[in-house]
Amino acid sequence: MTEQPASWPPCPVYLAHDHMDHPADFARDLTGGVAGKILHLTVDAWFDAPTREKYESTYYTDDGFLERGLAAAARAHALADDPKNRLRIVRTCGDLAVAREAGDLALVLGIGASQANEDEPDHPGLSPFGFLVVERMNELGMVIDVSHSAPATAEDVLRTSTKPILNSHSGSRALAPKPQNLWDDQIRAIADNGGIVAVHFCSRLVLGVNDRQSQIDDVVRQIRCVADVGGMDAVALGPDWILGHPARDEPYLRNTNQEDITWTVGLESSTGLPNLLPALQEGGFRAAEIEKILGGNLMRLFGDVLPE
Repeated sequence: MTEQPASWPPCPVYLAHDHMDHPADFARDLTGGVAGKILHLTVDAWFDAPTREKYESTYYTDDGFLERGLAAAARAHALADDPKNRLRIVRTCGDLAVAREAGDLALVLGIGASQANEDEPDHPGLSPFGFLVVERMNELGMVIDVSHSAPATAEDVLRTSTKPILNSHSGSRALAPKPQNLWDDQIRAIADNGGIVAVHFCSRLVLGVNDRQSQIDDVVRQIRCVADVGGMDAVALGPDWILGHPARDEPYLRNTNQEDITWTVGLESSTGLPNLLPALQEGGFRAAEIEKILGGNLMRLFGDVLPE
């Protein structure tokens, strides 16, 4: 376990995206100084399906998605109901403050989607129903996450949403040419909306190649690139951790054919987050900028979007 420097955390730390949903994961989050995170409970494909064939059969269909999402949400609420887990499900901005005062981990529950259309500039974008969904999410105070969206879809969301939006686990495609990472014009468009691009910790997304493991300086380079393009108010942390339990890891790696996937050395889990602070300082970020990166920007977005 990483030994935390005396100055850690220098501010409340909020993460825009991970899948770590076991009690041991939440305990690591609290040890790593995390005040809150967006927990993505499930995605459209059935990641932990018993066979790869069953996983692939769900990839382009909505069958079973609602049931899996509701079951995952019920598990999260059951864990939050047990005081020993020190969790608080966030529905309003006030819940964030209550969680901080109590020393609990604040959980914003989310869901995600696949990336099949991310490299399709001719994709038609939102359907008529999709435009209505964006408007309704604005009314309800729900965070809109365009991660894994086709370019036209993200553009449609930006034109429609009256609230800032999020890309919760991404980076600069100019620096690391991989689907899921964003072109500079996309980063600028999200920043102009008041939104946030949260930087991924997965090696292949950080570096743009599959056969190397990223280092913390590479993550700092991604943060710098996003900030240089979109401004300091547009960057946050979106590590997308998913590995950590054999019962969950084995079907995920098998079904997605990602046995070679790795996370940044020293940032393989939330207990490594203190390692990021000296790297950001050495990378030339000032104290006020580090506070924005570690959680201030995401807190501002929550304040702009979530109900009072």
